[in-house]
Amino acid sequence: MNLISALAAALTLCGRHRTLIAAASIFIGLAVPPLAAAFRPHLGEAIVVMLTLAFLRVDPVELRRHWTQPGLIAAAMVWAMLILPAVLGMVFLASNSIKRCPVYISCSCCKCLH
Repeated sequence: MNLISALAAALTLCGRHRTLIAAASIFIGLAVPPLAAAFRPHLGEAIVVMLTLAFLRVDPVELRRHWTQPGLIAAAMVWAMLILPAVLGMVFLASNSIKRCPVYISCSCCKCLH
């Protein structure tokens, strides 16, 4: 039981100082490149864990209330997944800076555009 209490206390502390911890991790990664390289293979898992923990904080009653309004969910999904990327892509394309577009960068990182 002591181990569980210690882990809960550590997570509570991390939750209280999450912004500071996130900033510190970036600067530590920049300051110590071998350490950043050692943790790079685990970045995907870390993101999944952080998102899972964030979703655990969602209020189930409030979530159920949103599911009763499927139009709002569909509109938010269309905006975030279709309209916003298309508009940003056109802006970057029109300004001749497509190589700096976040969508282009993420696609080129996963070799979609090569």
